[in-house]
Amino acid sequence: MSVTIHDVAKRAGVSPATVSKVLNGRPGVRKATREKVLQAARELGYIPDFSARSLVTKRTRTLGFLVHARHTLSPHAFYGEVLAAAEQEARKHQYHFLFATFNQGDEAVPLTLLQEQRVEGLILAGCDIPRSLISSN
Repeated sequence: MSVTIHDVAKRAGVSPATVSKVLNGRPGVRKATREKVLQAARELGYIPDFSARSLVTKRTRTLGFLVHARHTLSPHAFYGEVLAAAEQEARKHQYHFLFATFNQGDEAVPLTLLQEQRVEGLILAGCDIPRSLISSN
């Protein structure tokens, strides 16, 4: 069973709301309390549940990286380097990546990903996506 903020709160002797503030980097918590919460989270091996968080925040903190399949099989590593650099930058901002390839004729894939709200943004690499599939919603 995974460790919850309630478990961290109990260990630190604070409320779950205080744990949430600390773990989300919000102000209004004394330094000593913040350190106690972070220590309890480390001791318990707390890992945030991004699915639960996205239900509350209505954000997935996930970006999509879509590349045409012909480029993933090419002998040069250009798109691999682009993906690695983009993912590294995204992590600095607490975003995750969903990587996908598509073949000609599957251009609706990025639209489906966005419509299902699995990604907040999409990087298209080596793609010829019809403008009609791209919207600014």
